[in-house]
Amino acid sequence: MWTYNLAALSQPLYRVRRLIGDTQIGAQLLQDEEIADTLATEGSLFAAAALCCENIAATFSRQVDRTLSGMSLTNSQKVTQYLLMARTLRRKAALDGVTPVVGGISQGDKRAVEEDDDRTVPVFTRQQFGFAGNGLPPDADGDNPALAPF
Repeated sequence: MWTYNLAALSQPLYRVRRLIGDTQIGAQLLQDEEIADTLATEGSLFAAAALCCENIAATFSRQVDRTLSGMSLTNSQKVTQYLLMARTLRRKAALDGVTPVVGGISQGDKRAVEEDDDRTVPVFTRQQFGFAGNGLPPDADGDNPALAPF
């Protein structure tokens, strides 16, 4: 069964259909059940739309390009365009729900992290200044206490 309802774009089925351009009555590309299955197996709307594009490209890849009486039907261009659309949608899926976080900009936050007794010492600061030849003795942790305030 194929349905499309512009007024119901809040529903994932119709959002995927709109993302992949499968909105024309009489030129349907995927059935509702195929999109529903893809939505169930993929983790996000964009990932489902990308897989739908790859499925459509696979369908067109089985069809040959034809030229009849000066008119041509180029399924290879459709394959290329749907694979390009799938790549774009995969990028959007990778960024979907990602929120950038900036750390280390608050002195209070940095101090609280450094004073946390349960925190493991980062590898890049262990024995940072306690190497042979610096002229300073390492403390019990292997660091140089004279340079610790940095």
